[in-house]
Amino acid sequence: MCDDCEFHAPGDILSLDMPTSNDDGDEATLLDMLEDPAPSIEEVICDKAELDQLFDRLNELMPEAVQIGKLRQEKLTDEEIAKVIGIKRTTFRSRLEKAKAQLASEFPDRF
Repeated sequence: MCDDCEFHAPGDILSLDMPTSNDDGDEATLLDMLEDPAPSIEEVICDKAELDQLFDRLNELMPEAVQIGKLRQEKLTDEEIAKVIGIKRTTFRSRLEKAKAQLASEFPDRF
């Protein structure tokens, strides 16, 4: 009930959910005319497809990436992660930087 709403403005100002008619007699509310900020289903599907490609490529460049991600979630340091995957910390960091640079060149919108 717009008239009882604490945000109701008296006068000719319309509430967002009050129906109005256009010149053709079609009814709509101002709320119907607001743009939905949510992404469209097409955008979501395209983003998922691109992210799937990105993760597939990352797996090609650095097969231990999933394991590294899990170790990062466990808050392990680079040195601890390098030890777990069996390489030196400097080698680990170098591989990360190379993979990131390669992915950034192939997926510039994501980096």
